[in-house]
Amino acid sequence: MKYLLYSFLGFILMLASSPLLGQSCDDPVPDWPNVLTAKQVNKFISSNMDRASPSFNLRIKFHVLRETDGSTGPNASDVNAQVAFLSNHFSPHNITYTQDPINFIDNSDYVDNAYVDNLGGYVQFTKDVLYPAHGATNRLDVFVWPTEFGFLAGNAIAIPNDYMAISEVKFAPYWEDHIAHEIGHCLNLLHTHQNYQLSCPNDAKEQVDGDNCETAGDRCCDTNASWNLDQCNWNSSNCTYNDTNRKDCENAIYTPDLNNVMSYAGPCRTLFTMDQRNRMWAELSFGSKGPALLVCNNTLAVSGTIEEGLYSATTSVSCNGVANSGTNVVLSAGSKITFSPGAKLSSGSKVKAVLNGCSGN
Repeated sequence: MKYLLYSFLGFILMLASSPLLGQSCDDPVPDWPNVLTAKQVNKFISSNMDRASPSFNLRIKFHVLRETDGSTGPNASDVNAQVAFLSNHFSPHNITYTQDPINFIDNSDYVDNAYVDNLGGYVQFTKDVLYPAHGATNRLDVFVWPTEFGFLAGNAIAIPNDYMAISEVKFAPYWEDHIAHEIGHCLNLLHTHQNYQLSCPNDAKEQVDGDNCETAGDRCCDTNASWNLDQCNWNSSNCTYNDTNRKDCENAIYTPDLNNVMSYAGPCRTLFTMDQRNRMWAELSFGSKGPALLVCNNTLAVSGTIEEGLYSATTSVSCNGVANSGTNVVLSAGSKITFSPGAKLSSGSKVKAVLNGCSGN
C-alpha cells in the first residue's frame, strides 16, 4: 500500500495515526463504541443539506446453512424474495442492494453442534466460526439458519456491523420485515425501546415528551419513546396499542409507533423515520462499518464539511471540502487523489491519503 503525504494551505496532512430471545430480535450485548450520537448525525445532515440526496448501494451476500445432503433451509427463491422485500423498506430512503451469489453451506455438524437447544448458541457460532470462515469486510453477510433447528431469532451481533444471523422462520409472512430490522441494527439503528429496562431516574431512558430524545433511547427524536412491546398489551391484527400501565420516569404513558421497523411490533412494522434514515446515511458515509459495505464508485468527489471517516473510490478521489479541528479523514483511491483550491484543513485535523482504493465491484 502506498501512502502520499500532502501539504496545502499551510497545513500538513498528517498520517492518521449471550443474549436473550425476544419476540423478534435478540439484543446484542450493549457495548457498542461505534454507535453514532445524534450530534454526529445532525452535523452530517446539516453539512450536506445543500447537496443532492445521497444514494447508497450495498453489497449483500446470503450464506444458507443446510444439512450435508443439501436438505433443509431456504432455497434461492426464498432468499431472492427477501432481497426484494428489503427494497420495499430501504429504496424510499435511497438505499439499494446488489446481491452476491448465494453461498450454501452444507454441513450437518455446523447446524447440529451450534444450536443444541441453546437459544444463544447460534449467535456465538456465527461470530466465532461462520463469519471468520465465510465473511468479508466489503459486504453485508447474512447467515441463515434453517427453521428445522428451532425458532431462532435474528441477531446483528453488534451495532453497527457487517454481518448478521437470522432464522429461516423469519422469512415467513408474519416475520418477513425482520431482516430489515436486523439490517437496521447493522446500519447503526437502535431499538425504539432502547434502554426501556433502566430504573428511574436515568438520563438514558427516553421520556415520552421527547425532552431527552437526542441522548436517550434510540437517539432519534421522531420515533416515539417506547417500552419493550414483548411486555405490552397491543393487537397484532389491527396494529393498535392499548397499554396504560407502561410509563416513563415522569409517569407519562408510552404511545409507541407500532409501524416502526425497529420496534418489536411483529407484522405491523413498515417504515423508517427521517431521523432513522439520516442515521443510516451517516453510518454509510463515515461510520465504522458502513462505507466498506458499499459497491464501489469509480470516482468520488468529497465536498462541504468533511465528517470523520473513510472516503474511497476505485480510481480517483477529489477533495474540496473542509475538515474541522479534531477530524480524522482517510481518502482512498486506486490511482489518484486531488485537492482543489477550496479544500481546507483546520488545525488539529488529520487526513491520510492512501493509494489503495475500494474493492468489491
